[in-house]
Formats: sequence, structure tokens, C-alpha cells
Amino acid sequence: MPAGPPSTRPVDVWLARIREPCDPAVLGAARGRLEMWEEERLGRLRRTEDQIRFAAAHVLVRVLLSTLRPVRATGWRLAETPEGKPFVSSPGTDPALHFSLSHTAGLVGCAAAASVPVGFDVEALERRLRVEGLARHALTPTEIATRPGDGPPSARWFLRHWTLKEALLKAVGLGLRVSLRSVEVSPGAGGPATIHHLPEAFGDPGDWRAHTLEPLDTHVAAVAARAGTPLDVRWRVLEVDEVLEAFV
Repeated sequence: MPAGPPSTRPVDVWLARIREPCDPAVLGAARGRLEMWEEERLGRLRRTEDQIRFAAAHVLVRVLLSTLRPVRATGWRLAETPEGKPFVSSPGTDPALHFSLSHTAGLVGCAAAASVPVGFDVEALERRLRVEGLARHALTPTEIATRPGDGPPSARWFLRHWTLKEALLKAVGLGLRVSLRSVEVSPGAGGPATIHHLPEAFGDPGDWRAHTLEPLDTHVAAVAARAGTPLDVRWRVLEVDEVLEAFV
């Protein structure tokens, strides 16, 4: 009798703390070990801190992938789709590994899963956000109605919605090319989220699962995957120095 689908879908999420101001040693470790397209994108970033976060995220995902398959961290070759979604070009794995990257002030992160598209986003709570205006732009009336209390909306409330929407859109390679208001969600406080509506590009909305992650008091993150079953999110927080040591 053939085996049925897994009861849960494992998704690995790794986060790496970066000291502020960012340590330029990250760039030294990454230079010459990234793909040409990564180096080109790195060079287009004007601020040094953005370059460091970008490099750290692209090193981190290679280290994570090497814990899932017997490949050296420096042996992974990455490419990107015409829409800008990165993917593993070699070596080939069976089942194929999918991943997603994100970086923000003080933290970089990535998510990886076998066989299914995955998206990930992380945002710093310390960011100066005009939450009222952003909420009108990014959230549906139903989502706005969930704002707790009568005072100004909090950054944490808003970013729980924002990161979930970003993670879902990144999973299918859409990024911000479609309206965030076309995605409607109910975040959990560090747990499974409810997905109410998705654009047609996602296919059957019932195939999608998403989680809010708050492993640190300073950040909000989310991961999403076309899993068809509940996600088993396995997260880990490291220091960026640990990541660089493993990048061999």
C-alpha cells in the first residue's frame, strides 16, 4: 500500500544576529564565493550595512542547505528566476530543496524546505514605521478591523500581517508585484496563521500554510509554503560569527 502524504511538512528557519553597526568581515568572507549575479546585486546596494546583510543572508542559506544534504556550504550554486526568486541550480537534490531569504536591521534569515515552494520574511520592530498609512496601503478592511484597542496601531500588529503577506508572495516569486491587499490573513502570535484569500497565481488556497515567528523580542518573522499539510517549523538562532565559521 503506497504511503500517504506526510502529516506535517518540515520547514527549517535559521536566523543570524548581526551586530550593529554591521561587521565588514562578513563581506570579506563572502567575496569571491558568491555567484556573479549575487556579486552584481551586492554591488548595486549603496549602503555598506545593506551589503553586509545581503552577503550574510546568502552565506547563511548555504550553511543551512548543507545541514540538509551532504554538500559543503561553498559547494552550492544558486541562480535566480527572471522575477528575481533565487533557487538552487546545482548540485541537484532529490527531492529538490527550495529556500527563501530575508534581512533587516540586526538580523538575517532564511527558510528551506524539500519539494515545496517556501517564502520567508523578517522585519525589525525598531524600524520607524508610519503604521497608519502603511496599514491602509497593505491591509484589507477586515484585517484593519482586527487592530487591538482604540489607540494607534502597533508595529508588531502591523508587521505580523506584513511579514505573512511578504512570505506568501515570495513563495511564488511575486514579491511586491501584486497588491498586498489581494492577500488576506489572520496572524497567530508565534504560531499557525489563517489564510483567507490569495490571488489566482497561488492556485488552490487550501494548499498553502503559513506561520508567524517571534523567536526574538526585537523582530517579527513569517514563513509560508505550499505544503498541503501543517508546517513543522524548526527554527534556530545563531550569531553571524558562527555562520562564517561554518562557511567552508
